[in-house]
Amino acid sequence: MKTDEFKRRMPRCARFDYKGIEDELKEMAAEGWQLEQCDNNGSWMYRKAEPVNKDFCVVFCKDARYIRYGETRSQQELEEKMEKQGWEKVGQWNKMLIFSADSGTVLPDEADEYTRLQSAKYALKGTFAAESLLTFAICMMLALVRIPNAYKDIQELGAWYYGVDGIFMAVVVSIIVICLAIEIAGFFMWYKKSEENIVNGGNTASAARISKMYFYLQKGLYIFIAATVLLSVIAICII
Repeated sequence: MKTDEFKRRMPRCARFDYKGIEDELKEMAAEGWQLEQCDNNGSWMYRKAEPVNKDFCVVFCKDARYIRYGETRSQQELEEKMEKQGWEKVGQWNKMLIFSADSGTVLPDEADEYTRLQSAKYALKGTFAAESLLTFAICMMLALVRIPNAYKDIQELGAWYYGVDGIFMAVVVSIIVICLAIEIAGFFMWYKKSEENIVNGGNTASAARISKMYFYLQKGLYIFIAATVLLSVIAICII
């Protein structure tokens, strides 16, 4: 596999911002990058291809599973419906199914504004709950075990770098908590505004601002992790 034929990139949108994801994928396809794989770690792989004018449609399925775990019946039925209407499945990001078609293809019935809004709500509700519980458990573990020990090491040994792992974990978890809080709070604000718009005959609200904030926080987290690893290596050399 030639590295110049593939590239990884974090999606620039929050998970509920399906219109933002559709626009991003359309831009990537026009630049000659075809979606190859969506990883749950937030890194998507693209393959170099001929620039094409494609439309994308994101649909949520609350009980969706990856192929390797066996797709659910409702998921298979949804994919079959989309295929009959000219939409090919090109990716999956957890409960989000991504479809593509030639530009100008009529949007499927499943792309109805209210239908997608409700399916996003039910699909992401469980995901957010699970992630919140896991993050809370990790925070409690750090608060009760590692962070106090790191503080003790710094005091007893007289140098900050003896507790660098505790400091690192505390900052990383803090950023993760902030990212999760922004996404969850942003989702409910976006959902409420979108529901009001649709009831009044409009479209879903824009989530561009929330997505931008979420993206830069994630990017900052990766930069911080890289910087901390480098700092840890330097600290080990000093010790």
